[in-house]
Amino acid sequence: MVFKRASWRARVFAHLNAISEFIFRKIPMDIDKQTVRHIAGLACIAVSVSEIQSLQGELSTIIGWFGKLNEVDTSDVEPSSRASETTPRMREDAVTEGDRVDDILRNAPASQDRCFVVPKVME
Repeated sequence: MVFKRASWRARVFAHLNAISEFIFRKIPMDIDKQTVRHIAGLACIAVSVSEIQSLQGELSTIIGWFGKLNEVDTSDVEPSSRASETTPRMREDAVTEGDRVDDILRNAPASQDRCFVVPKVME
């Protein structure tokens, strides 16, 4: 399967995140051409021979960044799902200006039985 050229790098980088366990356990710091082809296959993208060499350097750099993250001492940091543990401000759950169907339908090009009339999409 071949995707648009503009999105192939984004797909590779997104899949690198998804396969981080694979990266840490099986990919050496210097990525070879076979590994680039394997990652491209996982991302379902076509990579030309000329692009493989540039991707080798870029992917090795990214793997190096992951390695630097492993050097950070996080033993006393609690796991979290977001950067800031704040709760969203809640508003009072009150009905305001309800039952304005007629006002809303006045803006519609066509209506019937208090519903929007739209063109048929499927035959």
